[in-house]
Amino acid sequence: NTYSYWRFTEGREYENVLPDELAAAHADASLLTFAAGVEPIVKFAASYGSGGGTYCAAPILKESAAATSAGPEGVQYWAVGRDCCGASGFFCDGVGVSSAHSGLVVYNRTDIFTPWVGSDVHFYAQAVQMSGARFGLKSAAKPLLLRWVVNVTVARAGYVGRAWVTWLKAILLT
Repeated sequence: NTYSYWRFTEGREYENVLPDELAAAHADASLLTFAAGVEPIVKFAASYGSGGGTYCAAPILKESAAATSAGPEGVQYWAVGRDCCGASGFFCDGVGVSSAHSGLVVYNRTDIFTPWVGSDVHFYAQAVQMSGARFGLKSAAKPLLLRWVVNVTVARAGYVGRAWVTWLKAILLT
């Protein structure tokens, strides 16, 4: 919980990002704000079920040319979430909200249990691969995974709140 907070305070912010810009060019990002008309394309969403939940992914593309706008390097950005997709659709965070244009980068957090239970990023990557296989989409070798948010300030405040809770638990339990 504190890891996400610190990563977002230290990462860079990029604006007016286009879906065909290479993810590697934004590898140091914590926040991406996309150009108008760029959004997660839910008709290409897929989910991967794991014992820990359902991991969801949808490519972030320009809606007007969704099937062809991935570019030769593949889909660079994916909106992801946990337990927010399925037969009823893809409804992770701010997906589907017209005013949402930003994504918070999802980092590969690990802990002592990761070798046995896996990491969220690994499970999101499985959903990305399933979307590619199902819809014929090519993904970048190292795409950026993002939480698609309506209000960046509120989303970041959630990270701050969870960091404080983690800190307080650590103090009270030691």
